[in-house]
Amino acid sequence: GQPRLDVFLFRDRPGKLRVGALEFLGQGPQVADLLVERAQPVGGEAADPRVRRLNDEGIRLFSEGKVPEAALKFESARRLDPRDLDAVMNLAAAASRSGDTQGALGFYAEALVLGSEQPAVLADVLSSRASVLASLGRRAEAVRDLERALASPGLEGRKRPLLERELRSLRSQSRTPAARRP
Repeated sequence: GQPRLDVFLFRDRPGKLRVGALEFLGQGPQVADLLVERAQPVGGEAADPRVRRLNDEGIRLFSEGKVPEAALKFESARRLDPRDLDAVMNLAAAASRSGDTQGALGFYAEALVLGSEQPAVLADVLSSRASVLASLGRRAEAVRDLERALASPGLEGRKRPLLERELRSLRSQSRTPAARRP
């Protein structure tokens, strides 16, 4: 199968978000040094403490492998505040982890609208959506998203090498002819 980037978000202390489990299926240890990266909260602090609590509970459940239960928490957070970007991004990660790639793409589309004014968010959403597109074999779209993410002024320096490597990999796969069946 296609190498796939699987991303999930979790808070490790108030006001901080960590991006964890950057897992390239089939790529293994060559990205081990990039497994955990610090970032500011994707959408800023939730205005309603209940939203933050639900996101935090969902992140804990997600990290324990309880993805359906986590998704329920994220959905509850989104119902309380439909503009909470953390809840939408977490729903996208949960959908992706559950194999619901179309659902994940829908959440990423929603996140693009919510985060359109925030360059750092734009880069995160585009790079996350690119991994889902690549897993579906939609390489040209994934390449476009990665190119846009790399051009974003909000891209953190530590993420650049990872995204550049993923972009090179996608471009090389696009140039590799498909195997012929006899």
